[in-house]
Amino acid sequence: MKISYLAHKTMDIDPKKLNIICTSSPIVFYEFISSFQGNSDSIEYISDDFKRLEANKIIDWLEDPILNSHINEKYMTKIYTKMVSDLTDAQRTKIFHKWDELKTLVQEELFMSDLPLEVAPDLDLKKLFKFSDLKLVNSAPCKPYGIIENVIKIHQCLNLETILVFCNLSHYLDNTQILELKKLVEETGQGIITLEYNDKSWNCNKDMTNFYYIDKDLVDFY
Repeated sequence: MKISYLAHKTMDIDPKKLNIICTSSPIVFYEFISSFQGNSDSIEYISDDFKRLEANKIIDWLEDPILNSHINEKYMTKIYTKMVSDLTDAQRTKIFHKWDELKTLVQEELFMSDLPLEVAPDLDLKKLFKFSDLKLVNSAPCKPYGIIENVIKIHQCLNLETILVFCNLSHYLDNTQILELKKLVEETGQGIITLEYNDKSWNCNKDMTNFYYIDKDLVDFY
């Protein structure tokens, strides 16, 4: 995939690697964030066969992994759907049997209330899982690398093909963690783009990642 931004050189984004877009220009930083949100036409996404791609279909915009407290929640609907589709016939039968028992108990209580109420006859498994208030447990609470690792696992589990896009990882990950993330991305084949507001001197092993830098004067260094 390629990213085309106004008069700047095209960026070749590898959908299975760690791609870093770094800038010291507030304008560039804002334009990219707006584009990842689907609110800017100044940046175009182009497939390898030169077809224009829609940002909301190829980008999974996750923002700052620490400031965005709803990262895991955005996947819950898809997780419920997968859980239901993965149930075996035996598991479904067991759940429906338990539901019949629970429904009978609830209905008996409703009869005692002398009100015209009844339990819905059919069980919606998605609603049942949602009612269970499932939550993703982070093995490294509030740790940026752990959050990113969890999101990669979710993408793998749900077979999502969008590219993960974060920002501000340079505020949280040291050089060693950047290399660990690069290795994890290549092992899983889950592409990541991180947008950074930083200067060219930022030491992030640029030669080991797909690194693109635009300075404050809008000059390309890639």
